[in-house]
Amino acid sequence: MSASPARSIKRSASSGLARLARRPRLTAAQLLALQPARILIVRQHNQMGDMVCATPALRAIRETWPTAEIALVTAPLNQGVVEHSPLLDRIITFDRRVWQRPARLLAFVRTVRGFRPELALVLSSISFSVTSAWIAAASGARYIVGADSRPFGWDVSRHLFSLEMPAAPVMDCPAVEHNLAPLQALGITTDDRMPVMVPAPQQVARAREILAELSLRPGFWALHPGRANVRISGRRPVLPRWRGGPDRLAGRS
Repeated sequence: MSASPARSIKRSASSGLARLARRPRLTAAQLLALQPARILIVRQHNQMGDMVCATPALRAIRETWPTAEIALVTAPLNQGVVEHSPLLDRIITFDRRVWQRPARLLAFVRTVRGFRPELALVLSSISFSVTSAWIAAASGARYIVGADSRPFGWDVSRHLFSLEMPAAPVMDCPAVEHNLAPLQALGITTDDRMPVMVPAPQQVARAREILAELSLRPGFWALHPGRANVRISGRRPVLPRWRGGPDRLAGRS
């Protein structure tokens, strides 16, 4: 299916602007040799579960540059997922509605530029965010690294980014591995694949209240099947894979 005229214009304009904002090129070896004082990570997608599964990728970045000050740009919805994370030093929220409010957009750009990152990393999953790419560019970072945009229909990354990471538009492996794979291709990795969320004390207290209300004791399982309309490899919906799962787990206990 061909893109609409408006989308075609947007893609052409993004490609042209990317050429004007071109960053110095890097190899993977040169990237790993950098010693940036400040790193900006941009992952402002709205999906909370995806952010949880992206936390091992944040760990890989932290372990690669342990002395850097690391800030994350994320959607307000995901602030609670990462705001107490030991992997990050600062959280900057980006609300997409700022496009309708120039004063707030200007304030956001000032905040991102005020961080003064030397390196910006644009993380992607099964989509490419042009907005994320431009947030990285607006930060003033000398180097920008992100996923190859061409598999998603955008000709931005090869012009704007210092180094492209492999892109995988299809979720063909567990989400944690899928988020880590582009970084690992460049040598940014971790042995710890466990997602991390650090709740605030009041969140812990509320969780205990809920457990008490439901009369749940230690040893229970909590399952979240995600969106029922998501498809793997564009063919099979996720939900049928979960049917029968709780019964099988109960049979093993």
